[in-house]
Amino acid sequence: MTVMDCNGFGRQSSDYANDYRLFLPKKRLEIFSPDSLVPIIFETIMRIGHSGQHGDGKVYIIDSNKGGQISTLEVDVDLG
Repeated sequence: MTVMDCNGFGRQSSDYANDYRLFLPKKRLEIFSPDSLVPIIFETIMRIGHSGQHGDGKVYIIDSNKGGQISTLEVDVDLG
């Protein structure tokens, strides 16, 4: 899991009428997990991340077909 500070925009705008900023502060999470854990992680993020406010974010599930551990030169789908 990786958590990053970033800036971005979606359909929301700044809450301040006089403070127009094209990019707003965001958090980006990247989680790689075995297929068996994907539904649990997805449901948890959707439930806990939901505040009812516009701009709560988005969740995407993307297949990872191949990975490599640079230090050991190991190549595998699940590097755990």
